[in-house]
Amino acid sequence: MRGSTTITGILTSVVLATMTIAVFSRNQFNGPEGALRRFVLAVAKGDHAKAIEAGANEAGPVLDQLAAEVFLNLRARGVYEVVEILGEGDRRIAVVDVRFPPNRVDRTLWALGKVGRRWYVDVVGSARLRGWPV
Repeated sequence: MRGSTTITGILTSVVLATMTIAVFSRNQFNGPEGALRRFVLAVAKGDHAKAIEAGANEAGPVLDQLAAEVFLNLRARGVYEVVEILGEGDRRIAVVDVRFPPNRVDRTLWALGKVGRRWYVDVVGSARLRGWPV
């Protein structure tokens, strides 16, 4: 019984990661979209260290809460799609639709920042956009 649960979990993770990759493959890998892509893929793979890295090493409860949001959306077969990037310079806001079958769409906002040449998810900024206490 336990073996079938493990296999089901692995297969679910592979399907979620594949769906996420399919959506993000249309977007840039290194631009602001890439930061969100790295974060979502890290959560899909259960790689907490990579999620922290995609969040500019901002480990803690706020990052965990964002990761939990993404995990629950992926588990509900949500697919992330960057609709628009707002702003200029090293600070941006990503407007993201999370599409759920058959036809529900939740719009989310993500704060993104840039250090050097690398974009990252601004964990605290994203939490503030959601109205979470930080």
